[in-house]
Amino acid sequence: MSSGRRVAVIGAGLAGLWTAYHLARRGYEVTVYEKEYPGYGASSRAAGILSLQLPVPLLKYAMEALDHYSWVGVRETPTIWVPRRELCRCAEAVAAELRRLGAVAEVMKLDEVDGLLRGEGEKAIFMMQGLVNAGDAVNALTKVLAERGSRSGAAR
Repeated sequence: MSSGRRVAVIGAGLAGLWTAYHLARRGYEVTVYEKEYPGYGASSRAAGILSLQLPVPLLKYAMEALDHYSWVGVRETPTIWVPRRELCRCAEAVAAELRRLGAVAEVMKLDEVDGLLRGEGEKAIFMMQGLVNAGDAVNALTKVLAERGSRSGAAR
């Protein structure tokens, strides 16, 4: 149901559609403008996979989102993070917080990763993290926004 508040979102990629979805859920009348087609820009690059590096305070929200947003294809996947030397302390803090929240997150030496990875740092972080196929998510968000009555138009 519309609250009478209207908003335009520029860009029908994953970020724009995600924003439009949350605005529509809050009662805004949303129009999404896209120059090409949904998912055309950055959302269709990088093998169609987006992975976010989050600050420690947002990790709890991100873990909750794994279940809440499974309908757009968000899922958990094994990840090995080989941070640059200057990010090792940050990476260890992220791993500690993930463990505190009940996730798999292990700090290990690179040679413990069977010598398969060589990074600039001395340590690798193995953890489970969220993964979304951007194309699937764009399609799911486009569908649910249309069902909620959101409009789309061509940005010129």
